[in-house]
Formats: sequence, structure tokens, C-alpha cells
Amino acid sequence: MLGILKKSNRYNVNGKNIKFVEFSAKNITAYGGIIFIKEAITKLNFKELYSDIFGSRYIGTKYSAYNFIIQFIFGIFITGNRIDTIMKLTNSFIIKKILDCNFTKYCSTFTRFLRRINENDFNFFKILNERCLKKILIKFHSLKEETIVVDGDSTVENITGKKIENAVKGYNPIKPGSNSYHPIIYFISKFQYIIHGRLRPGNAYTSDGAEKDIEEIVFKFKNYFKEMIFRFDRGFFSGNIISVIETLKQKYIIKVKFKSIYKLLEKAPQNSYIQSKIDKNIHIAIIEYCLHSWKKARKFIIVREKKGIDESSIFIHTEYQNIYEYRIYVTNLDMENEEYEIFYNQRANCEKNICEYKGSFYSGKINTNNFLANSIIFQLHILAYNLFYFFRNNFLPEEDQNHFINEIRLKYLVIGAKLKKYGNSYSILQFDKYYVFIEDIKNIFKNLVLVT
Repeated sequence: MLGILKKSNRYNVNGKNIKFVEFSAKNITAYGGIIFIKEAITKLNFKELYSDIFGSRYIGTKYSAYNFIIQFIFGIFITGNRIDTIMKLTNSFIIKKILDCNFTKYCSTFTRFLRRINENDFNFFKILNERCLKKILIKFHSLKEETIVVDGDSTVENITGKKIENAVKGYNPIKPGSNSYHPIIYFISKFQYIIHGRLRPGNAYTSDGAEKDIEEIVFKFKNYFKEMIFRFDRGFFSGNIISVIETLKQKYIIKVKFKSIYKLLEKAPQNSYIQSKIDKNIHIAIIEYCLHSWKKARKFIIVREKKGIDESSIFIHTEYQNIYEYRIYVTNLDMENEEYEIFYNQRANCEKNICEYKGSFYSGKINTNNFLANSIIFQLHILAYNLFYFFRNNFLPEEDQNHFINEIRLKYLVIGAKLKKYGNSYSILQFDKYYVFIEDIKNIFKNLVLVT
């Protein structure tokens, strides 16, 4: 058994001083799998996309904005949840060789870079996200003749620290009374890419600014899809939002707020409910109704589900009274009665995607005191998220394409590797020949080679 540590790298075992650890190996890394994502990003011509937008901008430091972007997103890929952790993880010799970048070692350099960015520079980051996603959609997904579903939702990012700009008290079910941001995010449901996202102060309401977001999404991406269906929860139930979607000639299904339910139930007579073909306890009614503040009537789907009976009602009535649960949706879609709620319930994936974005991509964990700088970090998290899902959707084996990033990190990114030198250059990355998933890795390389 191991005894007392005698020297920095020697242990006493059964009275013998034996060397167990030696810090002499060179050009090795625990994150050899980042080469897969690096090669996938190369297939997007990411550096050319960056150059077209940013040019040769150095924004207040000797490092280009490109180096900062690559350092940040790959730091996120290899579990960097703090600026100092990202700086340390990405500054190994082999990581810099694989990514072919010169990275800063200091957190102060990175934060200085963020502080010196202005509103115009911030727009460049949004444009970079937009063009990357467009390139992915054009080159890897043929969607021009397809209708795509856009799921939108807001989330709460708790912020620790004092005097962080726009981090204020608002709706916060996790830590009531704590300062937070309240970002809003829109996903393409089929591929789980983020099509649009915006960081907002903590006191913003769920759908604040949603009208402009929808207009921006449709304006920028309308030529990439046949049609869009916006699928929102009750926080987005607003006549203004619905009017914007209708004006843009797109589709929607939105859950109705509780306060409007009673008015709608009064307009649906008992004989208008039709039993569902799927569940005998569910009845569905479809009505046209114009709410008080609206200018025209719209289609409402009323779902009534029997949950049991009220046994106490026998003292008032001659028979037991049924207990019903009601769910109501407003929509301009045309479907079978049962399909409306089934289609809406698929929106649950949006919650899963937000949890993945916050938990595995560490959104909200890295912040400065400046709101504009934090908005840029938010856009960089979106970029990292989309590039990872691009890699997952197009290059991983089919059985891994539904896995989250933490599972994929352990299987494909956290792989010991050594950079081998030939002549005057480092040209070969060596993996363990007995690595358990070696056949899957070979298939990833084959998939990468097939893309031109």
C-alpha cells in the first residue's frame, strides 16, 4: 500500500522509495477530441466568415477578435465555466497547436477586450451567429421546401456580485429576491439550433420585445424555409404578438392565459365538445372569438379533460359533478382536433434545450460588470451551442445524435492524445490504439473527410 509521500514524485511502498509520478511528458493533452469540432468548424469556412465581418480587428489588445472567439468557445467545449478556467485550459501548447491560435493567458486581457467593445462591434457578433447558422442550414440541411417550428421561451440567469449592470430583481422562481438577467431564446425545434437570442434585464416580462424578435427572425430567415410556425407558452399570449405573426404571413399556436379562460368557456356550449379519438376522458371544442382588446376574431382550441368527480356535490345536486381541467390554445393552423395539443406538447423540448444551454454551456456563469460585455458573452455562448449541435447533428454516429454535451464530452472530447513531431513541424495527433470508442472516432473522421 502507499505510504507517506517522501518527495514531490516519490512514494514509500513497503519500505522502498518508488517513483510513481513524473512530470516530464511533453505535447500531451486530455482534450484531444477537440480536433473533431475544429475540423467540423473548418468545413463551415468559419475563419472566412469571421474575416468577412470583422476584418483584422484587434479591439484594444494585440490579440485579434478571432483568437478571443476561438479561445472562448473551445474553453466552453472543454468544461470551462469561468474565465480563469478557460484561460488555463486553452493555454496548453498542444491545444494552441490543434486550434492554430495564439491565446492570452490573462483574464484581465480578455475582460479588457470585452470592455472596449462598442455597440457596433456587438452587432458584428450577432451577424457572425446569424451567418454561421445560415451556412449550416444551406450546406447541411435542405429546408427551403419545409415548414419549421420555432419554439421561444425566457429563462432566469441568477447573477452573483454587486453593481452588475441591469442585473436587478424580477421574476425569479429559483432564488426569489436575487438579482438576475431574464434572457429570451428561440430554437429551431427540428435541429435544436438557436435561431435568435437576446439578453435582457432581470425585471423584463416574459414576452418583452418578442414582437421585434419575431420580425427579425422572419426577415433574416424567411428565404431559408417554406414557412415558420411559432409555438409559444402563455407568457406570449398577446394580441400584438399574434398580429405581428399574421402580418408576416406565418403560423402560430400559443397557449391562452388563465385570466382569459373563463370568457372563452362561456362561449363554448356543451354540445360543441367532441370526444377525442385518443382518450375518452378528453373532449375538444373549436370556437371563433374576438377578445375585448382585439380587432378580429381568432380560432381557439378548448381541451376539456375529465380528472374525476366531486363526491361532495351529491349534497347539492342529484348526481355527482365531474371535475374538469381546461387547456386553451389560439392558433391559425389547420389540423385534426386531437393534433393541436399533441403538436403543442412537443414544445417541451424547448425547456430541455434551455436547461442544456444553461447547465452544459454555462450561460450566466461568466459575467462582467458591463451589460454590453455580458450581451457579447451571451452571443458567444449561443455560437458555442450552435457549433456543437452542428457537429453533433452532422458528424456523430446516429446513436449519439440525441445525446447531451456532457455525454459527448466524456466519449469524444476528453480523450488523451499526443502531438507527434515530424521534421520541423507537428503533424500527427496520436490517440490510444486501445481506446474503447476507437471505431466511432474513425467513423467521425470518415464523415469529416466526406464533406468538402
